[in-house]
Amino acid sequence: MKSSVTILVKGRVQGVGFRWFTMNQAESYSIKGYVKNLNNGDVEVFAEGDDNQLLEFINKLKEGPPFSHVIDVITRYEEFKGHFKEFKLKY
Repeated sequence: MKSSVTILVKGRVQGVGFRWFTMNQAESYSIKGYVKNLNNGDVEVFAEGDDNQLLEFINKLKEGPPFSHVIDVITRYEEFKGHFKEFKLKY
């Protein structure tokens, strides 16, 4: 089954390569969507894909890249819509 999920990552997640890490993980799990920095220092991820792949992807985001420090990961699942054909970095 496929789902869509909005993910909010809190902690030291800007200026540490978190968006590039997220994009690489998304590609390895065949996840579509986007990642972007928010003004408050959090990172927002919108991801679409297979439920099992999404779960593994979210677990990788909880770990984060070296030099990051993830404090919390908030997820909000939604009905799969299939809006994305790739995973993008948003600025």
